[in-house]
Amino acid sequence: MSTANTVLIETNVPVPEGKQHEKEPLPSLPLKQMQPGQSFLLETRDEEHTRRKLSAVRSAIARFVQTTNQTNKFRVFKWFENGRFGVRVFCVSDDETDQ
Repeated sequence: MSTANTVLIETNVPVPEGKQHEKEPLPSLPLKQMQPGQSFLLETRDEEHTRRKLSAVRSAIARFVQTTNQTNKFRVFKWFENGRFGVRVFCVSDDETDQ
């Protein structure tokens, strides 16, 4: 058993059958075209779908930043507005950085 400061390595624990998890599909994100002050909303069905989409968007942004010469920064938020769930991505200037 692991404690707060140690992790126990175990042997001969069977790997579960089936897929690890379903990938969350994303549309093509317009990150390259965005300027500071702009944002977009990806609508989701519910809180759980929002959580999965949020994780997928953050990963996509991290890959985008690593593979381009993009100087813009992005902030990502869970969004609930007018009864709609979603993930909102903001393009911000360097002095507002925080993903």
